[in-house]
Amino acid sequence: MLRQPLENEKVTISRVHSTVTYPAKFIFLAAMNPCPCGYLGSDRHYCTCSEKQIKNYKTRISGPILDRMDILLTLNPVSLNKPKLSETSDTLRNRIEKAREYQYERYGKERCNGSASMEELTNSITTSQLEILQSISIKLGLSNRVQMKIIRLARTISDLAGEKNITDEALAEAMSLRKIKANTTFRKSSMIGESLQIQQKGLQ
Repeated sequence: MLRQPLENEKVTISRVHSTVTYPAKFIFLAAMNPCPCGYLGSDRHYCTCSEKQIKNYKTRISGPILDRMDILLTLNPVSLNKPKLSETSDTLRNRIEKAREYQYERYGKERCNGSASMEELTNSITTSQLEILQSISIKLGLSNRVQMKIIRLARTISDLAGEKNITDEALAEAMSLRKIKANTTFRKSSMIGESLQIQQKGLQ
């Protein structure tokens, strides 16, 4: 209990600062409306926002924060009357368990793609695929962090499909999960073996 200091008495209060670190792995989920009114892209309601309002709204989230997000998705309303998905929860769980087994075998211990080093990830991607990704990153100004996230996603997508190496389809899907929405097609090229055509206007 603190007491009142006596007259002319000097009181010194020291505070000890300590840092406690808790090991933790967590999944971070965040959501926001597509625009201030919330109806941008809706086929049922009219969006009343101007382009400037939409741009200002989206820039409220800084680039460095977006760079640290693994997956960026746009969700649309789903009718409850639509037929159920063909893949059940049990089937999906089995695919995930097998994908984890592939990763444990690849890294020699219980470790997933999310904590793999760049060297470990790039061992299963071809030189031409890396050149494609680097070319797109230069055009769209993607950071090194985003490029690594794309490779991690592509590696996981390939694991879920039971593929030993990263496939072209997995790389294209990983880029679409980073909001690089475009008409993506792989074709033969004498320069790098494969090239990816991307319409920049599809970038959101």
